[in-house]
Amino acid sequence: DPFRTSAQTKPQIIDSLALAIERTEISLLPDPVQTDELKSYQYIQSGSHYKMSAPAGKHDDHVISLALSLHGIHSWRKARMQLL
Repeated sequence: DPFRTSAQTKPQIIDSLALAIERTEISLLPDPVQTDELKSYQYIQSGSHYKMSAPAGKHDDHVISLALSLHGIHSWRKARMQLL
């Protein structure tokens, strides 16, 4: 099934990415753009809800790409394990 980014799925993949980085389960490229996006990515409170995004004037393309890539790897591993 294709992955659909939504208010429910985005926090899941971003939290998974943050945990993988914290646990050093993935290696990051020494890319200053990627590093800047990861450092500036934030949770923004809006009333009783939180929004995840880059600050105004910044981008989050690298963050989302990393999160989607990690999700794809996890999905592939899960499917592979079901075949074994």
